[in-house]
Amino acid sequence: MCDPDHLAWVRVHLKEIETRLELLNYVMPAWLAALIVGVVVGIVSWMLISKAMRTLQTMEMKPQHTVESLKEDAQWIKEQIS
Repeated sequence: MCDPDHLAWVRVHLKEIETRLELLNYVMPAWLAALIVGVVVGIVSWMLISKAMRTLQTMEMKPQHTVESLKEDAQWIKEQIS
């Protein structure tokens, strides 16, 4: 299912966001603090997703080793039939 280390990482970052929100509540209204934290989290998320999509677009998704192996198998079969 989910890796426990990954869940711990998520919990740590959620706690960090909560702490920043609470600190901002001391200097501004709660709604403004929540808006600022939400915008920052949204921008960071957008940046991470954009980078991941660019990385995936440049990756070769075809299993090259498998394709070559299948071609070799097909050639071997042709030789056995002939």
